[in-house]
Amino acid sequence: MTTRRDNLVFAAIVGAYFVFLATVFWNSSRVIAGERFFGLGDDALISMRYARNFADGHGLVWNAGERAVEGYTNLLWVFVMAAVHLLPLAVSKTSAVVQVLSLSLLVANLFVTRNLARAIGAGAAGSIGAALLTALYYPLNAWSMQGSELALLVPVIGLAVLLAIRGVAAERFSSVPFWLLGAATLVRLDAGVVYLGLLAGLTAVDRSRRRAHLAHGIGVLLLFTAAQTAFRLGYYGEWLPNTYYLKMTGYPAIWRIAWGIRDFAGFVWHHIGIAVAFAAIGLYRYRRPGAIVAAAALAQFGYAAYIGPADNRFTTLAMPLVFALAAPGVEVVVAAAAARGWISTRREAIYASLALAAVGAWMFNAEALRFRRFSDDVLARDRLIERLTTPEASVAVSAAGTLYYLDRPGVDVLGKNDYTLARERVHRSFRAFRAGYVSGHMKWDYAYSIGTLAPDVVAELWRYPEDAAPYLQEYEPLQFRDETLYLRRGSRRIRWDRLPSLQASASQR
Repeated sequence: MTTRRDNLVFAAIVGAYFVFLATVFWNSSRVIAGERFFGLGDDALISMRYARNFADGHGLVWNAGERAVEGYTNLLWVFVMAAVHLLPLAVSKTSAVVQVLSLSLLVANLFVTRNLARAIGAGAAGSIGAALLTALYYPLNAWSMQGSELALLVPVIGLAVLLAIRGVAAERFSSVPFWLLGAATLVRLDAGVVYLGLLAGLTAVDRSRRRAHLAHGIGVLLLFTAAQTAFRLGYYGEWLPNTYYLKMTGYPAIWRIAWGIRDFAGFVWHHIGIAVAFAAIGLYRYRRPGAIVAAAALAQFGYAAYIGPADNRFTTLAMPLVFALAAPGVEVVVAAAAARGWISTRREAIYASLALAAVGAWMFNAEALRFRRFSDDVLARDRLIERLTTPEASVAVSAAGTLYYLDRPGVDVLGKNDYTLARERVHRSFRAFRAGYVSGHMKWDYAYSIGTLAPDVVAELWRYPEDAAPYLQEYEPLQFRDETLYLRRGSRRIRWDRLPSLQASASQR
């Protein structure tokens, strides 16, 4: 039973979390030349570029007027970003709207996680503790406030699992969880992994309605998958996103999986081992609801290992599920200690709260206190390129998201938005197992990106820049701060008459 004091404690956590996220939001901005800019992470800014082109009537494309390439993996989130671009806002403020939306979704997720823990079997202390663990989890906060679709996916997944558990507890079938997770595949296609995990959990636990779960679960998933595939084939002429070919081809699958298992095992051992141990206890005690939650989380963790040691977005997606299951596990341990007379039975809730706070402190990442400020280096460089080129000038970069603030055709050196590069083999430096696996950052070819595509400006290179030297002989170097820009000689898209004054201005910075 939830008391008024419990609600006050939870309200205090929500309030503190809101203040923390609002502080992150404000401190991640930067005043540049008298204007405050808000910025997102590189991948999110790639999605923002697609969204702006769509809002401007150019379609879901990386470069307006060029071949359509699906360099994003978050279709519905791109549409949300496109709606932001319909607002009468300067480019410096569009990211702020996305961050505010992400902040709101993160706060809403605390309510979802609390209710999910309660539905599993946690008491007041445990359910509040699950929300606290979620609020303290740095990767979720960092990715979300940088504009990742995780901000939307996590509460939608949590809500779907919550409704599934309530349906089983009430001995009734509901197709709503399947429709929610079907919609989640529009946010990110591989949300289908959690979908399948939830379906497996429901069919294992709710045997009397197994046929209904299978029929609706498979049917809804096929519907959403077929719709997306039809759209992709019709619009892009491909079965899968360009990013699939970039990350999952050109490198031995067995190597990728081996590195993925190693990376995931290290992640569990060094970061979430205690939370996983308590979740296992929660699963043992509350087997029916726990199995549903565990199946969804384990499916996502297995997928994270399968795709290789990518960034922790893929494990973060399932972490609130782990916390919701770990919270009642902590209460079980505390109750056992009280039964043995080790602690006072009247203080069980206090000890459970302290134990959950300790787990949160153990997982706490100090980076959460180091607010990432938006660097003005990229914007200053882009302003220089903007003054030095015509709107048709193409610019080569390795951090493709930086082109969001520079309205110029782009050449993506790492291939996320390039059809040809995405289908090549990985760079020679990754053709040995010991070299490891770096998702999405293993394919580059200066002979193609610079020699063949001949961008007007080369703003960024990737690794082994000496390999680019033969192709940069046709370019004029321009030193800007600690970077070197390269301008293609003879290009009519370069405003050469402005170069002397800009060179002087750049050397003074």
